[in-house]
Amino acid sequence: MTMIDFVIGKSDDAWSRDTGPIFIYDENDVLTIIDLAFDDWCKKIPYGYDDKISATAAKAKGYPIVRIPNFVLEDGIVEMDKAGTLMTCKSLTVSKNKNSRMTVEQL
Repeated sequence: MTMIDFVIGKSDDAWSRDTGPIFIYDENDVLTIIDLAFDDWCKKIPYGYDDKISATAAKAKGYPIVRIPNFVLEDGIVEMDKAGTLMTCKSLTVSKNKNSRMTVEQL
């Protein structure tokens, strides 16, 4: 467990796979956190703390953070690689309740 860091923070719903940070390497090869918007599965329950988990982790560990506030996504449905490819499920990413102002091409 010497390679694991823990960050303690408030949460509305203990499902960190969907609310936790996404780590990437930026163009300078610096480990960075992406902070996507989270709406607790289309606003089913309060989500104020859950939407701040990525920022809390970045602040606690000193990682740079890239905020993408207009893109709502559960982090658990995303796979990315270092080449900038993102894979996700269309039905969970674009719907009348989620990212409805964006087309698939814009995403």
